[in-house]
Amino acid sequence: MKKIFFSLLLLVSVSAFSQSGLTVIANNSGAPAGLGMGDLQNVFMGKQPKWSNGDNVLIAMMKLTTDAGKATCDKLYHMSADQVTKYWLALSMKGTMEAPVFFNSAGELQSFVSANQGAIGIISDGGPGANSKTVLIDGKKTF
Repeated sequence: MKKIFFSLLLLVSVSAFSQSGLTVIANNSGAPAGLGMGDLQNVFMGKQPKWSNGDNVLIAMMKLTTDAGKATCDKLYHMSADQVTKYWLALSMKGTMEAPVFFNSAGELQSFVSANQGAIGIISDGGPGANSKTVLIDGKKTF
């Protein structure tokens, strides 16, 4: 009986972990309230340098060595952390888009997004800070 209980507990824990997602937050000025996954990928690939209101897109990301950074590489870019680094290095060298600003903590990223018009970021825990909002992706709060 104990083995069954612990097996079920482990299964529930693994299921809960796999359902946790990433949350997109943005400054109140710039990003729309919702984006499709393809649109989000275009933004984070540097293919959309400005929002419809004219604000420059400022990308904020967790450092790629963090769990949230690794999850962003996997779920959004479909690349390894090294591949994302090389991608952004090449793109920023062309001068077409500024590279993302990287953070150690979700709190630092939230503060940056709140303080900068046009900023958008991805976190794995928490929500938007003052002067920012959660951006729905395909109608959902997490992806």
